[in-house]
Formats: sequence, structure tokens, C-alpha cells
Amino acid sequence: MTFWAPDDPRLRWNVNAARSKRGAYAWLDPNGQPNRGHDQIRGSASLNQSAAEALFQGAYVALEDAISSAQSGTPQSVLLATRVSISTTTIHRNVESWNVLAKLEGSDPQLKDEYVSYVAHADHFGVGVNFTGDDIYNGAHDNASGSAIVLEIARAFKSLPEPPRRSVLFMIVTAEEWGLLGSDYFVQNPTVSQSGLVANFSLDMPFLFHPLRDIVPYGAEHSSMGESVAQAAEHMGIAIGPDPIPEQVLFIRSDHYSFIQQGIPALFIKSGFETGDQRDGGEINTAFRQESYHTPFDDMSQAFDFGAGADHARVNFLTGYVIAQEENRPTWNVGDFFGGLFAGS
Repeated sequence: MTFWAPDDPRLRWNVNAARSKRGAYAWLDPNGQPNRGHDQIRGSASLNQSAAEALFQGAYVALEDAISSAQSGTPQSVLLATRVSISTTTIHRNVESWNVLAKLEGSDPQLKDEYVSYVAHADHFGVGVNFTGDDIYNGAHDNASGSAIVLEIARAFKSLPEPPRRSVLFMIVTAEEWGLLGSDYFVQNPTVSQSGLVANFSLDMPFLFHPLRDIVPYGAEHSSMGESVAQAAEHMGIAIGPDPIPEQVLFIRSDHYSFIQQGIPALFIKSGFETGDQRDGGEINTAFRQESYHTPFDDMSQAFDFGAGADHARVNFLTGYVIAQEENRPTWNVGDFFGGLFAGS
């Protein structure tokens, strides 16, 4: 059972409860078996404030004190006086949703069987909780923006006088919002040799709220791809900044993580918080997450800096081009946690 703190703007209980009612998703293998599961979990529940208070009735620690200790980084186990019985009725149905891929073949006879890949997810939440008369979840920033940038990167590669040495894959995938399902299906059932997938770039809600003055390339510190993005950023005159929201753990929260789990180095380039004017990029980011993220308000009525979108396309294109031209494929840094866990390096 999971309690959603009412004062956490990232975790709206009513939105997530409505999402839970839609069920859980998993892709099926050729034998019709789901690719993942946790047989030891027999039931689950998401609790709002009143349900959590009922759960803590009779406990020697109040719910508020338990929340405070967790938020302070010193959580403690609590013996509850209540017992809970959970019963569920499940209905299964098959849903088809497609990944869309395009390939630009490389020009080098030896390297064209290796692939630099770009991925963005096209899905969002469809129709959901009604907000002031609107129940259509448009997903403009999340993630029409990333999908458009991948298409523009593909156009740029196609317009080159000669293709890069390595081949390039462009992917618009499905069901990211339901657990990275589209990208996970691809990496486990690739249309090219999995061993040939050498690098991945994920474009997911890059934040097009202001001019692109600095970037946060998640993953740069984990592999040699960090050197490539540094070259591209320097060429464009864009600074590379530290992660301003490390508590969000963004490096494992989008489609690039499906590639990482298969031992493939990846980059997830996001806008930094420098705006070039008096505005505070951090405040803009927080306001979006509190007011529009995963709601119908993420639509085209918001402010978009399309110049920032073009610069995101450029920096991702340039970084990928550098990697596609290099003699050696990207490598995980020596002793890196993700490289050791998933690639044995």
C-alpha cells in the first residue's frame, strides 16, 4: 500500500487514482505471456489522506509524525494496530499500439551495422480526470515536443550530403507513460542486431519554456558520450550545468533507461534553468510540474520557445553525428554503476 502525500505537487492522488483504474499494462511475447510480473505481490492499494489516517488508527505513532520522519530522511518502521483485507477482480484485454521506426543506413561498410538511436514517446494519457470542463490530456510538452524534435533530427541527417559512417535509427514509441513499454519491447525484440545498438538519445519533455542557455545532459558522467555532448555544446556556445533537481532521478525515468538496462550508453538532454533574462528557470519548471504536468493544461495555450526547440534538435543532432562518425563505439566509464550493473563493464 502506497500513501500519496497531499502536499506533494508531483503526486496528485486524484489523478493517479484515476490512472490506476485504467489498469496495468505489459507487452506480450510471441507466446502471449507478459514480459514482466511480480508473482509475490497479491494486491496493491493507493491511499489518500483519509484512508491513511484510518490505517494508522491505534498506532503508537501518528500519521503526521511518520510522514515527518520520512521527509527528514529518518523513516522508522511502525507496528500498526489495524488489519487490511484486499480483494480484487481482474479483467484482461488485448490492446495494440505501435512503435514507428525509420532507419538511415550508414556510409561505412564496416560501421553501418552499428546504430546511433533517437527515441521519443508519442503517447500521453488520452481522456482522464476532468479539470474545469476539459478531460483531454494533450501532452504538448510531454511529449509532442520531443517527438517533433526527433522528426527534425531525422530531417537534418537525411539532408546531409553523405550519411554518417554509422547508421541512425529514429523511433517514435508507444506506452512510455505506462512503464516504458514501447522502448522496452524494442530493445528486447529489436529490428536490428541488439549488439549493434551503440548509443541512445531520448527526447522527452525537454522543457521549451525559455531560450536554451544551458543543458543538463543526464548520463554524460556515466559514459564516453559525455565527451561528445561537451564538444557539441561548446560548438553551439551552450553551457553544461549540474543536475538542478537530483531528487527527481531523471536518468532512470524515460525511454533511454530501456536501452541502459540492455547495457547501451545513453544521453537524456534537458534544458537547464538559465533563461538569459530576469526569469527564474527553476520557478518556471516547478510551476509547470505543479499546474500542468500530466493534466489537460499541458496544451498549446502554454508559452513555447520554439528557438529552444531548434537548439535542442541541434545539440542532439551534433552529439549523435560526432558519435556516428567516430571510429570507436561509446563505452561506459570504468567503474560506472550502470555500466557494471547492465553491461558488466
